[in-house]
Amino acid sequence: MNTILALDLSKTSTGFAYGRPDGRPATGSQRFGTSQHEDHEVGAKALRWLTHQLAVMQPDIVAIEAAWEGNGQHSAHTSSLLLGLQFLVQTVAFIKTGRRPILVKVGAARKSLTGRGTYPKGEAKAAVQAECLRRGWMTADTLQADAADALAVWCHVAAEQNPDLDYRRAIKAQPMAMGA
Repeated sequence: MNTILALDLSKTSTGFAYGRPDGRPATGSQRFGTSQHEDHEVGAKALRWLTHQLAVMQPDIVAIEAAWEGNGQHSAHTSSLLLGLQFLVQTVAFIKTGRRPILVKVGAARKSLTGRGTYPKGEAKAAVQAECLRRGWMTADTLQADAADALAVWCHVAAEQNPDLDYRRAIKAQPMAMGA
């Protein structure tokens, strides 16, 4: 099975998940900047971090939660930064791995993890985090929204190799025993 590095890109807290579909994914988050940092500083830190992670992890697949311009919750500047980070990560991942990164729509990632792609306003993050807890991929101490979103992306891609990770199958196994 292929190793997967999944990313939920953000300036302040990029979530990541890494592992093989037959094991428990490692997860965490990385800050590339704050509101005080210029975009080029954020991009430089993202470039250095990703280059290091790709060298250490050597993933077979890099998957990214797709940024989208129409998100009404973001300013034009934030949308531009997220699309720029997505382009930067896609380019670096392709150069370092020789493979085209996969862009995953947030709804598809959520559906693979939770069984639902859309939620009423304000409910999606809680549902994703609850499912990560249920599967044993996070604990109350390690729970972090961006890392949980990266786990949803990881789950979506991993379910293509291990269908038991798809929610429709995973819900039958209570609690889920994933290499723990």
